[in-house]
Amino acid sequence: MPDGLDTAEYVEHLERDFDVCIPDSAGEHVHTLADLCRYLSDQRTKAGRPLPDREIWIRVRRITSHDFGIRESELHPGIRFVDDLGC
Repeated sequence: MPDGLDTAEYVEHLERDFDVCIPDSAGEHVHTLADLCRYLSDQRTKAGRPLPDREIWIRVRRITSHDFGIRESELHPGIRFVDDLGC
């Protein structure tokens, strides 16, 4: 089960891959992988660097699979960070 350090590393991985800043306060609104994809999409769009939703999902799924050791085929947009991933 991931601990706080794993979660911080996951966020850093997302920030590097998507070239965005994810403040701690974002956690209040990001509960599922779908929420995370929407957040990343909004941040990229606000920065004038939008990405297609499909590309965001593929990248989020790849990073989540890698960082949490879960097969990509087991991940879906409704996965919850606290209940399902233990963050």
